Amino acid sequence: MQDSSWLRRLVERTGDPLLAADLPPPGLWPKPPQLEGRAVLAIDCAAGDTGAGTVFDAALLPGGRCALALGEAGVRVLARDGRTLGHIDQPAHRLVISDRRDRAIAIAMRGHVRRLARLDLAARAGAPWCDARIDCVAPDFDGGLWFVGIGDELLAIDPLARELTALWHVRTGDGEIAAIARTPSRCSAVVAHAAASEIWTYELR
Repeated sequence: MQDSSWLRRLVERTGDPLLAADLPPPGLWPKPPQLEGRAVLAIDCAAGDTGAGTVFDAALLPGGRCALALGEAGVRVLARDGRTLGHIDQPAHRLVISDRRDRAIAIAMRGHVRRLARLDLAARAGAPWCDARIDCVAPDFDGGLWFVGIGDELLAIDPLARELTALWHVRTGDGEIAAIARTPSRCSAVVAHAAASEIWTYELR
C-alpha cells in the first residue's frame, strides 16, 4: 500500500480547496519522489529577477503568513499563497519578532541612528516608537525584554516603554558588543576585544 500522507500534507499546506477536490482516489496515489544519492534540485534565477521592490528582511508568521521589510516602503504581510493581506506604513530594513510572532519592532536605518517602530502584526498596524543610536540587536524578543548593544554596553530594553528605557545593563569594559542571541532562558553576547573575542552568557530565569 502506498503511503499517501506526504501528498495529503502537501495539499493541506496550500489551503486550496480546489486542489484538494482534485486529489485522486487513495489507490492511485503517486509514489513519493526519491532523490538518487546526493542529487539536489537546483533553481537558477537571473540576476535581474528581483521583483518590483527590494526585500530587506522577512519573518515567518503563524498560519504560514510572512512579513516582509521593504525599507522605506514599509512592511507587507503576505498570505501563504503570496496574496497581500495588509500593509504597515512604517519604514523597516530589519524586523525583530516577538516569540509569539504577533508583534515586531521595525528598524529603519538613518545613518548612525536607528528609527524604531512598534508593529502589531495580527492587526497589521504600527506606530513610531523612537530614534536611538544602537550598534547591534537581538533578532527577537519575548515581549517584555529586548536586548541591544551600544558600544561596550549590553542593555535589556523595555519594548513597551514610551522611550528607549533600559531595565538593566552591564558594561564589558574595553570590549564592544558585536552580536547578541537569546532564548527564553538565556542571553549571550559576543564581546569583541582588540586582541580576541569572548562570549558572555546570562541566565534569564
